[in-house]
Amino acid sequence: MPAAHIRADLPYRDIARVLAREQAGALPVVEAEDHVVGVVSESDLLAKVAFEASGHRPGPSGGCASAGCTARSGARPPPT
Repeated sequence: MPAAHIRADLPYRDIARVLAREQAGALPVVEAEDHVVGVVSESDLLAKVAFEASGHRPGPSGGCASAGCTARSGARPPPT
């Protein structure tokens, strides 16, 4: 019987289900060829949910595209 693992393309809600089913706090993440590419833990999932709940968006300035938003975030606009 193969060891429990998480596929790299599995959505995070499904990852939570696998961790619960396996009663594990963390499991290895494998790619299509079954090479281990990392580890995912309960705290990783909690951090993702907390980040999404905060309203932040990915990107260097939280997803702001305008120059005014970039300036307010403390980031410097790109050189011209």
